[in-house]
Amino acid sequence: FNIAKQLSQEGHDISVVEENPELVQRITEKLDVFVVAGNGSSLNILETAGVRDAHLVLAVTNSDEVNIVVCIIANQYGRKIKIARIRNSEFTGKDSLFKGNGFCVDHMINPEQIIVDSLIKIIETPGATFAVDFPIGDILLRGFHVPKDAPIAGKKFSELEGIQYTDSFLIVSIQRNGEMIIPTHKTEILPDDDIFVLVAKMGLPYFLPMVNRRADEVERVIIYRTTRTGIQLAKRLEDSSINVTMIEPKKEMAEKAAAELEDTIVLHGDATDIDLLKEATIEDTDFFIALSEDAQTNLLTSLLAKKHGAKKTVVLTNEPALVPIIHQVNVDVVINPRLITASTIPRAPMTSWIMLIIGRRASARLLSNEDTMSTIPCSTGVTDSRMVSRTP
Repeated sequence: FNIAKQLSQEGHDISVVEENPELVQRITEKLDVFVVAGNGSSLNILETAGVRDAHLVLAVTNSDEVNIVVCIIANQYGRKIKIARIRNSEFTGKDSLFKGNGFCVDHMINPEQIIVDSLIKIIETPGATFAVDFPIGDILLRGFHVPKDAPIAGKKFSELEGIQYTDSFLIVSIQRNGEMIIPTHKTEILPDDDIFVLVAKMGLPYFLPMVNRRADEVERVIIYRTTRTGIQLAKRLEDSSINVTMIEPKKEMAEKAAAELEDTIVLHGDATDIDLLKEATIEDTDFFIALSEDAQTNLLTSLLAKKHGAKKTVVLTNEPALVPIIHQVNVDVVINPRLITASTIPRAPMTSWIMLIIGRRASARLLSNEDTMSTIPCSTGVTDSRMVSRTP
């Protein structure tokens, strides 16, 4: 729904295929798009939706197989951009089994990997609250909260021009009191502003001291919930020198995570349990990252973690409308998949015909960046003490 809405607002002609009758009705009533009720893997349905003339086909159902089939079918109708939502890691990444020539899927969307990549970049960039890398030119987009003692605080943009290395970054917007400001030379950067910066990769080390007088290394991270995203994040952090602890309220899932991870401590219990947080050494934690499916739970656990010593907290929410609300409380980073990646989807020409295969209860929200894009070739023919641990 949200992708269709965004693309339609950009001037594209959109054709949507959707199985769920309730969503069909909602899309029909709310959006100026052509809606076809049915399964996107049906040739007749795709024909009715206009696959023959589409310039861009997005298959974002909850089934990897259906999404791949849609792209294979679309490939038979000539040259067009084909994007599929794929969760199976065997299909994506650098070691994909499906590298080759003659591709049916031009870009893959791996939802969990998108979130993990963003979190890793935030952890690796001191003070960052938002992180996206552009696939071309080593250009980074980073968000920062401006502390009161930041060297950049209180300066007008005209004053920044004389500072060395200012040609390697551009502050593109400021969020202040819920309003977005496009800066001019007269604009002053104030304490507690949230700024968004385009910066060359090589220029990032020179920009960071402007927003943070001190940048401590991240040594300890706590992840709440052993979701697919949580497990992937823990695995990535295990490759670094960071100590990782996971908290999982379901015993079976805690045991499974402990068996799968090598250097991560897994605690069975709830993050609202103060004693458990102390057992996880919350007072020495640099990042507490709440990744449950429930935004309210993530917010509550993060506030408790912050109160008991966590330096920074991260809350995951799938609802963009909650982002500004969560930002008003004591949370450092809010992760929303739509807002992280929406601007990086490969676009067809303006006013082109785009077909979106949504499918039953699909989350048409996660788009792609280079790290999460891959291709598919087109075929021609736990314990009593609540701790389940791996010694770090």
